[in-house]
Amino acid sequence: MSSPNLESIMPIMKVMAQVEGTIANFYRSCAETFPSSKVFWERLAEEETAHEDAVRELMLAAAEHPEAFEVGDSSPLDALEAFAARIHTNFEQLRMGYLTEEKALLVAYLIENTYVEGKYAGIIKLRDTRDSKTLKKLSSDSIEHRDRLVRKMRQQKTK
Repeated sequence: MSSPNLESIMPIMKVMAQVEGTIANFYRSCAETFPSSKVFWERLAEEETAHEDAVRELMLAAAEHPEAFEVGDSSPLDALEAFAARIHTNFEQLRMGYLTEEKALLVAYLIENTYVEGKYAGIIKLRDTRDSKTLKKLSSDSIEHRDRLVRKMRQQKTK
C-alpha cells in the first residue's frame, strides 16, 4: 500500500481506538453509578478496553506492514468522530443523573448496535489472516455485548 493510503488508515484506526476507550469509560462510569450491577458493567468495560488495545496493536502492525492494510468499503472518520461525541453526551447525562440504569442499558445497547461498532472489518481490509481475525472478533464481540445487554434489560423489567 502506498504511504498516502497508510496516512488515511491511521487516523481512522486512531479514532477507532479512542471510541473503544470512550465506550469503556462510559461502562466504568455506569459501574460506579449502578453498584448493584457493578460486575456486569465492569465486564463490559474490560472487554472494550481489550478492544482498544487490539486496535492499537493493529495500528502498530499497519505501521510495520502497510502493504497488508487498505481502506475498506467505507472509511467513516466523520461518523466515528460523531459517534464519540454522542458517547460524551451520554457521559454528561449519566453524570448529571439523567440516566437511570434502564436508560443506560438502552444507551449501551444502541452503542453496541451502531454501524460503527459492528463493522470494523468493513472499515479496514486486511490481507493478514491473524489481523483479520482481530477485526472479526471486535465485530462478533459487539453482537455478544448486545445479547448480554438485552438479557440484562429483560432482567430489569422483571424486577
